[in-house]
Amino acid sequence: MNQTGQPLADAGRAIAAVLANKTSIEDTNTPELNGALQFLVSHTDPNKRNPGAVNKLKILPAFWQNNPLMGLNLGQLDVYQAKLKALLNADVAAKNGNCQICGARGVFSDVNRSWMPLAAGADGDPCSLPNLRGKFLCADCFRAVVLLPLGCRFSKAGPYLFHLSDPELQVEAMQDGVESIRTAILTKQSGNANLKENTRLSGRLELLEIVSGSRLWDATRGGKLSRRAGNGATIISFSNSGTSAAWNQLHLPAQALDFFAALTEADLRSVFLGWAEKSRDIFYDALCDDIESRRSLAPILAALVKRRKDNERFLKPEEKQVLKIYEEEALSKGERFDTLERIAGRVNGMDERYRDSFVKQLANTRDKKRFLELLTKFAQSEKTDLRLTRDELRVLSDAPPSEAINLLYLLCVAHDA
Repeated sequence: MNQTGQPLADAGRAIAAVLANKTSIEDTNTPELNGALQFLVSHTDPNKRNPGAVNKLKILPAFWQNNPLMGLNLGQLDVYQAKLKALLNADVAAKNGNCQICGARGVFSDVNRSWMPLAAGADGDPCSLPNLRGKFLCADCFRAVVLLPLGCRFSKAGPYLFHLSDPELQVEAMQDGVESIRTAILTKQSGNANLKENTRLSGRLELLEIVSGSRLWDATRGGKLSRRAGNGATIISFSNSGTSAAWNQLHLPAQALDFFAALTEADLRSVFLGWAEKSRDIFYDALCDDIESRRSLAPILAALVKRRKDNERFLKPEEKQVLKIYEEEALSKGERFDTLERIAGRVNGMDERYRDSFVKQLANTRDKKRFLELLTKFAQSEKTDLRLTRDELRVLSDAPPSEAINLLYLLCVAHDA
């Protein structure tokens, strides 16, 4: 069985693989899915005569909306139990049509939010075409999405998961979640609170916080994945609750994952999260956009530094180190950082009044034309002599103006340790 590209279905297949001690989604077929489904069924206990005796797995409401197996709408309990019982039959009957997830011939059933988070809403399902009110699945895809409660930890927004394009790494990425759920079941602490990440941010920024502390990335730096996630990874959180149903996602290129691995190794995660927290009020989650698109963080960081008190308007040594790691790892722009650092060194070697004048003008520069005029003015003055080499001019010319201007500003106001 190959990956489908549908994150919830792929995560469910990976959960089944973990429970069956398989190493790849490609080794996960109907028997493995059924084994995992039997484990899930064994931890639900709906009872018509005693509605309080509902599922033992208390996290189900986060995944299933108005499902009688949670003790709600018990008049439909027999129908829902029959559907689960049918899924446990490897040779379940199929209807005509094609699965809208994997494309396989033969449809088991349509699916809604009672089984699959956000499914089949006219405008709420992020993985379907707009206004597609039905979602028809084959038996294996239906089994996969039903298994999500067995492998997702929780964020503030709701359950979250990692989606990777590599079928082996997808299984490895779900390992921690499956083990957490299994431990919670064994210790009879299977509620959301016991599986929730302790985070200080929210929305997509919370996903960034989770990714930065996951320790999955880059095996050469002690990461849990067996090899580099060459195509990156996407982290997704969702809520399936009533009218507040929601979906957050953050795609991290492989280079961004390398950055987080290096950040963890350098023990500087708290510095990065401080930027995220401070930038939230000014830029909302633009930090996420920059990381997704592999843009420099210098414009956001420069804005934060400029808003500090006069006597604190500088780049701290640990902040400079994080910025350097980001430029080198996430952007592969080590030459640019080193070049601008050399130029900043010459600026800071000027007489104080000229140095302060340059930094003040640089802080108010917004476009490439004014930036080049500023450099030219200080290069032509005998008192400043800020002449640039051909290679330095090439680096500045190749860089987006906003990134070059703000990065140079930050390096000019950086304090050494």
